[in-house]
Amino acid sequence: MVTEERRLGVVRTTQRHEPPRAAVSDAQGISIAAERAADLARQMLAYSSRGTLVTEHMRLDTVVREMAVLLRTIVSKGATLELDLSPTCVDGDVTHLRQVVMNLITNASDALAGRPGKIQIRTGAEALAAPRRSACMAEPIPPGDYAVLEVTDSGQGMSEAVLARIFDPFFTTKVGGRGLGLAAVLGIVRAHRGLVDVKSHPGEGTTFTLLLPSAEAAPVCSRGTILVVDDEDAVRRVALRVLERAGYRVLVASDGREAERLFREHGREVNAIVADLTMGEVGGIELIRSVRAVDPTLPALLMSGYSSEDSTAISALGVPFLPKPFTASMLEAAVRALLGARAGSSAA
Repeated sequence: MVTEERRLGVVRTTQRHEPPRAAVSDAQGISIAAERAADLARQMLAYSSRGTLVTEHMRLDTVVREMAVLLRTIVSKGATLELDLSPTCVDGDVTHLRQVVMNLITNASDALAGRPGKIQIRTGAEALAAPRRSACMAEPIPPGDYAVLEVTDSGQGMSEAVLARIFDPFFTTKVGGRGLGLAAVLGIVRAHRGLVDVKSHPGEGTTFTLLLPSAEAAPVCSRGTILVVDDEDAVRRVALRVLERAGYRVLVASDGREAERLFREHGREVNAIVADLTMGEVGGIELIRSVRAVDPTLPALLMSGYSSEDSTAISALGVPFLPKPFTASMLEAAVRALLGARAGSSAA
C-alpha cells in the first residue's frame, strides 16, 4: 500500500530532475495510478472485513459533511446535494467510514445518470427496542442506541433482481465499474457491528440506511482547527489525512467562495487557513485578504506548484509559502510553525 508520504516523496524526487510543468503532469499520473491501486486493495479488504481497523471516537455527521464537501465537484452535474446532519457519535475507523460515505454518494450520483435530481444525506440517532434485521445481512443487530446514516437518490431505482445482487463483489450495472463499491460498504459496516438496509423500486429512487453502534459524545480535544482550501481533490484529501493524523480538526473547501462561507459559519473556531494560490474566481490571496478583514491576525499559509507566481503580492501579505508538491512532514511542519508564530506573538 502506498502512503501519502511516500507517494508525495516520489513527486518531489521527480520534480528535481524534470522541468516543473512536466514534473507536475508526470507526478499527477503516478499519484492517480497509485491511488487507484490502493483503492482497489482497500475495497477488497473492506468487503472481506479483513482490513485493519484503527478505532477512534468521532462525530459521524462531521465525517459526512467533510466528505460531501470533497465530493461536490465530482457528483453528477445535475445533482443537488441536500444535507440534514444531526450530531451523532461513533467509535470506528474514520478512513473506512469516509470510504463508506464516498461510495454511497458516488453510487447515488451514478444512479442519476447525468439527469437533474437530488441526493439527500441524513445523520441522526435511533434507539432500537428489539433486534433489527436486514435482507442484506445474515444476522440481526441487537437492541440498543445507534447512529444512523441515510443516503437517498431520486434516480431510476432498481429492480428486485438487481437489488438482490448489489452487494455481490464484482457485480455492477455501470460501464467500466469494478463492482466493489457497495461490497466494500457492506464489509465495513459488518466490521463495525452495524447494519445496512436498502429500499428501492423502479422509478422511485433508492435509499441506503446504515446503523452503527453509537458512542457517547467525548470532550473535544484538538490542536486547533485548520481551514484547508484547494481546488484539487487529491491535495484536499492528502491535507485532510495528514493534518487529522497530526491531531488537528480540519475543515475543507474546494474554492475560495466555499471557504468564505465556511469561515462565516466557523470563524471563531478556525485557528489558521491553508489555501492554494490560484483557484478560479477567488484565489488564495483574495481569500486571505477577505478573512483578515474579519480577523486581521489569522495565520495563513499559501500553496502553489509555481514558486515564483505572484511573489510580490505574497510578500505584501506577509504570509509563508509552501511549494507543491510537498510531503506530509513538510505540511505538518508548516502548520505547526504557523500556529507557533501566532502563539509567540500573543505571548509577547
